[in-house]
Amino acid sequence: MLIAKIINLSIARTYYLVRICGLLSWVAVRTYGISKMDKFGWAASTILLTPLSLEIASSVSADGMTVALSVLCAGTLVGVNGNHSANYTKRLI
Repeated sequence: MLIAKIINLSIARTYYLVRICGLLSWVAVRTYGISKMDKFGWAASTILLTPLSLEIASSVSADGMTVALSVLCAGTLVGVNGNHSANYTKRLI
């Protein structure tokens, strides 16, 4: 990472910096995805806060971002479906 070179970090500290950055980006994408969900936000949040999910999110691999982007897609689909149903119901009344 460029930041690690500028700060002159060791390999071990660079590894931890990558883990922290990955975890923070996972939290940001996951939070945005859950905010899009109307009905299943608490259920998704509970599943994503299990120890295994947090371990995957803080590891140096693409698995954490894959899970976060899946939550974002699911949240977008649930949010669009929920808003569409509400608008359709309002039009019927």
